[in-house]
Amino acid sequence: QDESREIIMITDAYYRSAIDAQTKAKADYMAKRAALEQFVGNETFIEFEKTLLKSSNTILKTSLSITIIN
Repeated sequence: QDESREIIMITDAYYRSAIDAQTKAKADYMAKRAALEQFVGNETFIEFEKTLLKSSNTILKTSLSITIIN
């Protein structure tokens, strides 16, 4: 009983640590994204995001096609 309680406590600590790291990473990403948008301007940034999204979708489709074929 004590051993399973200890495992739960350790798991909880790792989980909370991971969530904390994820939250910090998201905040860092958003801060850098905002700085980049401010640097290049809103219109340029919107066009960049559209291009990036199209590229990501192409890569994803290619990856899925390769997975399905294999």
